[in-house]
Amino acid sequence: MSVKEDLLSDKMTVVIYAFNNKAEEVMDFSALYVRVKEGATNLYVVWKNITLASTDIVYRFDEKEVKETEWAMAGNKSGLFFPNETKDLESFVEKLIKAEKFIVGAYPEGETRSTDVFELEGLGEALLPYLKNFGWEDLEDTIEKEMEEEEEY
Repeated sequence: MSVKEDLLSDKMTVVIYAFNNKAEEVMDFSALYVRVKEGATNLYVVWKNITLASTDIVYRFDEKEVKETEWAMAGNKSGLFFPNETKDLESFVEKLIKAEKFIVGAYPEGETRSTDVFELEGLGEALLPYLKNFGWEDLEDTIEKEMEEEEEY
């Protein structure tokens, strides 16, 4: 996690991230980011040493239904951004908070699909102090409920 204040705008830049379950293997590095910077909120996945061939993405939360859709391509073709519909993004992040795993697949140039698993434990707790920065105050109850359930185990 990274938190910085922009000295010109007095706005906070908050970046919360999770690495894939293969992060120890440098060549297979990928990361899931939730970021607010200069008032813009983004969620995106970045792959190291992969050039993506398309904006197609396949994902699921835990063992739930597999979804296939398109996200926006990063300029360097190494990542995909969740579409910028604000309420949809908040709803998607709420699903991430409730899930234990986010499983995502994308299509590198000249290769078969690359699939990564992100462990999401602690995501809600990391977001909680910055919900106002993200404009997601409505997620506070969801996060607190998830934290209570984790304490029960």
